[in-house]
Formats: sequence, C-alpha cells, structure tokens
Amino acid sequence: MRKLLLSLMSLFSLCSFAQGVKASFMADEAVKPYYQMGWDSVEEANTWKYLRVNSSATWTLIAKPRVKGLPDFTAFDPKSKYSLFIPDSNGNQNETTISPEIEILPNSKCQFYSCFSGIFLFSARWTLSIIDVASSESKTLLDAFMWAQEMRYDGPNWQKFDIDLSEYAGKKVRFSFNYKGTQGEDVLIDGFKLMQTDSSETSSVTINEGEKVHFQNTSEGNIQSYKWTFTGGTPSESTDKNPTVRYDQAGTYPVTLTVSDGKSTNTYTRKEYIHVITVAPKAWIGLPEEGYQSPYTACFVPTDVPVQFKDLSEGRPTEWNWTFNGTNIESSTEQNPVVKYIKQGVFSVALRSFNSAGVNTDILQKAIQAGGEQYVWNISPDESENLKKIALGYYGNYAGSNFLGMRKFAEHFHQPLVKSTIKEVGIFFVSTTSISPDSIITVSIAKADAKGMPGQVLGKSSLKVSQLALFTNDNPVATKFKFETPIEINEEFFVVIEGIPGVADNNGVDDIAILALKRDDNGKSTTYHELAEEDEKYQYTGRYFWYKSDDTKVSLGVCPLLTYTSVPTGIKAVTTDASTTGLRFDGTQLYLDKQFDRLDVYTLSGNSVLSISNPNARLSLQALPAGMYIVRGMCDKSPAVLKIVKR
Repeated sequence: MRKLLLSLMSLFSLCSFAQGVKASFMADEAVKPYYQMGWDSVEEANTWKYLRVNSSATWTLIAKPRVKGLPDFTAFDPKSKYSLFIPDSNGNQNETTISPEIEILPNSKCQFYSCFSGIFLFSARWTLSIIDVASSESKTLLDAFMWAQEMRYDGPNWQKFDIDLSEYAGKKVRFSFNYKGTQGEDVLIDGFKLMQTDSSETSSVTINEGEKVHFQNTSEGNIQSYKWTFTGGTPSESTDKNPTVRYDQAGTYPVTLTVSDGKSTNTYTRKEYIHVITVAPKAWIGLPEEGYQSPYTACFVPTDVPVQFKDLSEGRPTEWNWTFNGTNIESSTEQNPVVKYIKQGVFSVALRSFNSAGVNTDILQKAIQAGGEQYVWNISPDESENLKKIALGYYGNYAGSNFLGMRKFAEHFHQPLVKSTIKEVGIFFVSTTSISPDSIITVSIAKADAKGMPGQVLGKSSLKVSQLALFTNDNPVATKFKFETPIEINEEFFVVIEGIPGVADNNGVDDIAILALKRDDNGKSTTYHELAEEDEKYQYTGRYFWYKSDDTKVSLGVCPLLTYTSVPTGIKAVTTDASTTGLRFDGTQLYLDKQFDRLDVYTLSGNSVLSISNPNARLSLQALPAGMYIVRGMCDKSPAVLKIVKR
C-alpha cells in the first residue's frame, strides 16, 4: 500500500511539472463600467429626471467652465461634448436630478468628476445621495461642503470621486444630485460611471497622477519566483508576489510579469493596462526657512533681507502665480520666488498653482510678520494642534520631571538673518505640580560650542516653581522668564531650562512638564537634554553630557521673544557730495543729476519708505514725515548714496 501511495505521489508530481507555469495577474483598481452618463446630449441627459425650483438657475448643459483658465472635461475624456452644470444665483435654489433605476452589481463603485470652488458652499451646498428603491431609504454619499472642509479644498478645479457601493450589491437604486441654497458656486458634474472590479483580459486601470495600483498575482503552477516590470511606475521592477506601485506621470503604460518554478518560465504582458491622467494641483505655500515660526504668526522675518518662499503644491503644477504685499515685488510666476519685505508689518501671501487639469489656491491671511519683535519657536502652524505632554510612564516626563538622569533640557534655534536681541523667553508648562514650590527653575540663552551643543551662557533668568503659569486649552498662557539686559544674538543659539525637580518621595510627586511636539521618524528634532553619565555598572559618575533627541523627534513649546535690531540696506557709506552722488535735496525736492535705474529711500533703521524704478529727474518727498533718511540710487549696478534731513 505504501509503495502504491508513493507511486501515485510521484505520478502527481510529474503531472504537475508537466503542466508548467502560467503567468497571470490583475489589479484591484481594474474596473469595467456597466453604467455611464456623460451628459453629452439632450437625449442622454433626459434619461435622468430634473426637479426644478429656480427655472433661471437650474441644471443645464454647458461645454466649458465659466471660470477663465479652467479646462473643460475633454482633459479627461476627449469624446466629451458637455457637462452637467448649475450656476450660483441670488434666488433660492433647490435643484435635483435623479437617475433611472439601476441594479448594483457585486464589487461595484461609483465614480464621477466635479468642478467647483469650495469657498461659498456653506451658502449653497451640493450633495450626492443614493436611494434604495425597495425601501425608499436615502443616504448621502457625498456632502461637497464637508469634503472641502476636510480636504482643505478651495478650488476651483476638477476633482475625481470614487465611492464604494459594496453594501448595495444586488439592490436596485437611484442616484440623486441636489443643489440647495443661495449665492453659492458654479458646479459642473461629468463622467458618472458605475463600475465593477474586472479581471478579464480586456480590463484596464485608470488612476490620477501620484496614485497607487495594487497588483494581485493570479499565476498558475508551483511558482518560486516573480519578476514584474512596471514601465512608468515606482518601483519600475519588483520580485514581490503582490506588489504595490505608484504612478506619477500621466500616460499609458504596460505591465509585465514573468514567473518561474525553477525549471520553466512564462511571461504575461498587459499592453496599455495602466492609464494615468493629470489632476489639478493642490496649492501649498512653503514658508521661508530663513525666518522663524511663531505661536502667534506663521512666519517671522526681518525687513530688507531676501527670503525664499517655496512651492510645496501637490499634483505636479506647471505654472505658478504668487501674490505678495509688503514686499519689493507684488507678484511672481517663479516656482520658488525670492522677495524682500520693505516695510514692517503683518502681511498675507497667496499662491495659485496651475496645470492642464485645473488650478488651486492657497492663501495665508496675515501670516507673515516682517520686522519688529515676536515670540518664536520650532513648530509649524499645521503641527501646533498636536502639542501635548509627553509622559514617559513610570519614568516621568519629557521634557520635565524624570528619573532618567536628565537634569537639563535645551531647544535649538538657527542663526537669525540679522543681528537680534532676546529680552525674555516664554515657556508653555503643561503641568506644574511640585513637592517643593520654592524650587528654582532657571532659563538661559547659550551659544553653541564646537560640537554643536549648548555652550557659553549669555544670560539667565529664574523663577520659583510656584510662579509657573499652567497651560490649558482654556488658558493658553506661557510663563515669562525676563532678562535684566536684552541678550544680543547673531548666531545659532540654545534656550536651556534647568532646575526641574526629578525626584519623588513618600510625601508626594514632582510632575513638571513642558508642552511638546512629538514627530514621526521622518520629522526634525530641535530638542536636546543633558544626561548623567553612568559607568559599566550603571552607577552615576557625577559627570554629564548633552544629547540630541534624534531617536525621538521632538520640539518644545519654548519661545524666546526675538527682536530684529539691525537690517542690512546694502549702504556701506553715506555722503552729501552731490558731485559724486548725482543726488541733491533742497528740503522737499530730490533732484537726480543723472539717470538712475532704481531709487530707494530708507529710514535710518533700514526700513524702505520709497522704491521707484527708472525715476524722473525730480521727485517730491513732501509726503514723508520729518526725520533723517538715506537715499540710494542704482546706476549700472553702482550705488550712489545721500543722507538727507526732511524737516
């Protein structure tokens, strides 16, 4: 009997080997439409019902968006002629369109595109609902206003929506678009499809730029190795059984899989399997790294110093339109423009990012402070909502009371662009419980030593634990440590906090902690701590050393009050000799004895009060307040400078 079984097993193995291997695969994103509505003719559109309240502002067909610069739907479907459209109106709108009855197949999803702006959707919202024919129950699949809030979407541009319909498999349903309210936004809808996951030979995948495709191996045989080739994908090759691939560039791409059982191989290629389409960008402003972040404004920079804004937009924009105020230029079409703030104040900045699929806008209102003084820290506005107390369990807090031999903490700040002073430091304490309320907390400003660690102390300030202010959501205050004399800063520096109690006994518990931000492994770390040195037997040696918190990326709620005290103007000398400057001033009128390419007038503190390209031979300074000014004229890149007194 045993011999018979062995013989049968050998025969089975031979049969299996004789069958060889067969390569095959599919993608989770491969779908086959079974219902489509493109609104490309009156006849097609009329297969849906339209319930109208405002006959002058209801659903209709339109060939192109009314907003200049926006593409029509042919950017996604070259055969498209029209889109479903509804305009905003001062009158009341409650416009509904309802699909015919459709049976939902297993593994289905609903897909459509919409072009709209999210700014005024709270006034007139549009939604997509699904209605179960049997029960007449209705469910909202998409509330565009809520989606726009969640996605920080402004628009206008085309957006693709994919909605899972698994719970409706086997049911007959109707779909309904509703637009309700007054003074809303133009809305376009197109490319409505119901699609089913499809593994057939004729299936394909359509995705947006930057999206991923999940491949599923369906090969037959005793497969021992896989070799995938993804033209246009990242990665371009893989040996995984079921790889995931990202496609960043619009185009149509093949996918090839070769499998082997160690003896034989088989290759399967799907030509034109992956279709990647361009999507409208999502604008995102990158703030100047040369400045400082602040809990009270997004970015703090000096005046008359070049700073660079960066485009961090998603979706592969090809054109940019920046708008500035308070700067030497009002606009720029560069991707990463360099500007100078020429006057002190708080200003806004806007970025519009374009590509062939649409446009998107990011606006930072009153986000840039130029000149003056401000509290600064190492935490971005987007990160500030994640600030918390970092508890170390039994071991205490970071940064704060602990049993790990950390007796000092420090927050690192980069070099200011111009000479500055610090007259106080604000620290957000999130817990202030102490056994000894009279314990002293000391805050100091320190230079960086040769190793980049806290070194020479420039100034100190101390408070008792009982004087610490407690930060809460209802009372978001900082404790102010003030220096007797402002500390001059012209290089990188540290704010060092020491004296935080780190022991506990039977009489109570020390629980002091600074509000902190804990980042993931890819984030930056600006926090340092001093550790007690231990010998090989884990006994303290009495020596200490500084350690950067690189294993856990942290920034602290530590805010020096920084004041920009000098602003470079590029003026190296001042003269009143008109024969060498070509500039004369009679008390109110400025005379130019030669043609200058540019003329600038500064206060003695370096703030620009006038800037003119190709100025006339005579300029009135009557509008300037009385005071002393520096006039600089540029001719063939050579400066001419004149000091004047306006009475």
